[in-house]
Amino acid sequence: NAAGTRGKAALGILAVGLSIFALTGYRHTASGQRANDEALWRSAMACQAEAMQDPAQQAAFSAWLSQFDGCKGLSLEEKALAVDDAVNRMLTYQTDDAQFNVPDRWASPFETFSNGKGDCDDYTTLKHYILTEYLGVDRSLCQIATAKTGAGGHVFVLVNFGNTAAPDYGV
Repeated sequence: NAAGTRGKAALGILAVGLSIFALTGYRHTASGQRANDEALWRSAMACQAEAMQDPAQQAAFSAWLSQFDGCKGLSLEEKALAVDDAVNRMLTYQTDDAQFNVPDRWASPFETFSNGKGDCDDYTTLKHYILTEYLGVDRSLCQIATAKTGAGGHVFVLVNFGNTAAPDYGV
């Protein structure tokens, strides 16, 4: 979520110590957590592919995604802001324990859309999917990152507006 992370200064703090996992455009903080987060990410994307095999689910998701058609000609910054705002308005925050009765689970973009709720990793997979898969943003400019926080951790999308080494915005 973007709350409190907009702007380069705030993001610079979150980005300290992040390293990159280039295949999926995934960034992580702790090497011990990397394998678990990567497995959760891959599982969410496998569930997404499976959900899109159902014509009714694909039609419902495509109809919802069409609200972003007007973003296709916008700048990367405008796309990121539009996706961030729309997803934040659409979803209600709910922990994995409350929703799935497990401590950590990354829902697929379709599952998050259809449930209308999720935690930070669910918001993130949906935002990342919209930006990269639907709007065609290059994955090198739009990456998933995790950061350690006092409460454990946080997952978010990093967007690089200027194709520089450091990302400019977290959504």
